[in-house]
Amino acid sequence: MTMTMKPWIAVSIWLALGLAPVWATETSCSPKKLDTTLFGVALEDSRSALARLGKDWETQRSDLQLESALFQSQDGKQTLTVFIQPDGGSDYAIAQFDLRLRQTGEKHRRLPEGLLKTGSGIRLGLRMGEIVARLGVCFTETTTASKRRILHYGVETAQGASFLQRYNMPAYKADYEFENGRLVHFRFGLEQP
Repeated sequence: MTMTMKPWIAVSIWLALGLAPVWATETSCSPKKLDTTLFGVALEDSRSALARLGKDWETQRSDLQLESALFQSQDGKQTLTVFIQPDGGSDYAIAQFDLRLRQTGEKHRRLPEGLLKTGSGIRLGLRMGEIVARLGVCFTETTTASKRRILHYGVETAQGASFLQRYNMPAYKADYEFENGRLVHFRFGLEQP
């Protein structure tokens, strides 16, 4: 009888031992999957955004000089921020998604679902090894002052020319933040030129 270990368990053990992915900094390394959807809304697709998020978003200017709109999950436990593409040709073309646990007192427009997840099934609460098993080992890692670990994935023109040409953008970035081994915040999308 042969025993096999689930990939995310093996990766969790590897990360717990502090073994950094050596090849993560190589220029030829690319994530094995790039998420482009969250909650059924696709990057730069105003039709899916309108169908899932509705119209008349209350927007504000964000830290990236992008307009943003805030929503919360039906159960009130998660906050979704969408960053709107400034030259997307539509007021509803989303450049980036940001999902985190809702802060006490926050109130935003409610979405019709409680569990928000990406096209590859990434959702808050997953373990770090589960993320690495889905996206691969091509990442860099940082640790915040509050001991949160952040995995940084990305693709620039040299690695992902065909993917980025589809969106006419120079880079794609994704950050996954963990507290006590669980995903508590993530952000992904297209970097502006």
